[in-house]
Amino acid sequence: MNLRTLIVTIVLITFFITGCQSMKIRDAANKDISALDSIIEKINPGETVAISWIYDAENGNITALGNIWRDRVAKELKDHDIRIKGRKDVVLLIDDIESFGPGKDEKNIWEKAGADIVVTGTYHIICNGGDSEKILLYVKALRVEDAELIASSEWSETLGPDWQPLASSIRGNIYQKKFQTITSPENTKKQPSLSARMNASNASYQAGDNGQIHIQTDPGAYLYLFNLTADNTVTLLYPNRYCQDAPISGKEFVFPKECSKDIELEFYPLNSEEICRESVVVVASTKKLDFSFVPFQSNDIYHWVKGEDIKKVYNVLQHSDSWKKVSLNYTVGPACKK
Repeated sequence: MNLRTLIVTIVLITFFITGCQSMKIRDAANKDISALDSIIEKINPGETVAISWIYDAENGNITALGNIWRDRVAKELKDHDIRIKGRKDVVLLIDDIESFGPGKDEKNIWEKAGADIVVTGTYHIICNGGDSEKILLYVKALRVEDAELIASSEWSETLGPDWQPLASSIRGNIYQKKFQTITSPENTKKQPSLSARMNASNASYQAGDNGQIHIQTDPGAYLYLFNLTADNTVTLLYPNRYCQDAPISGKEFVFPKECSKDIELEFYPLNSEEICRESVVVVASTKKLDFSFVPFQSNDIYHWVKGEDIKKVYNVLQHSDSWKKVSLNYTVGPACKK
């Protein structure tokens, strides 16, 4: 589910863009990619490969268009008798490995790849007008053992006339994970105190449960609450349409209770039979942070952070030294118990 928060007074609408699946684009999946030969020849006999996302390099969006070339890369490797061990999306973090720093965390990320080699990539759309748009692809292979780039390939192809709906069908954004891992500045003198907790025992919710977030910080601090969901989307819960960006008056703030009596926070999994592991990132700052670029969707209470804006949110935090962060992980699903 795109937004984990449901409003009592307003129904949030999720737009699923299916679009027309161009036969020309789909037929491309059957064509060989000779540009991948430089990668294939570097893969040793018996080595296994995990295929990660091929995503929009401009804004980090994971799209249906990129998934077509992800399928093609997997097919090309299989056609050369290379064993594919599955799609390990955790390796999206490869491009942003600096967010974690060296050491144990970085090692664990690589180990989760579950293969000897990781293949991932990006694409750019080159618009020439009319029907002559092209897609420029960059695919790289990294050996997990030593995080070494072993080979890369770049090539372009002409797109069919119906590529736009595929590019607009967004399945997530790589900056969601980067944003989740950003750490508070080291200069604690400019930061407010901060602690937070979810209201449920073990932060575990069944579908439809009401939630509350209890926050303690310094009076006069500014609060920002982000919901990071299982489908790689981000929602700015607070401030919102009812509650403007203003310093809090007391040491404790309970969301959404002290925001507005007209809204409630409810939790739902992506589908009724699965358990989702998600988080709320609580940010307290002694200075007002400018997230005004995050737009409201029509009739929505909360800000849904579009793919191209997640990086901007990350950059706002990265260039400020007055904030502190607490991440509250929770689970929601049919097997979750209070």
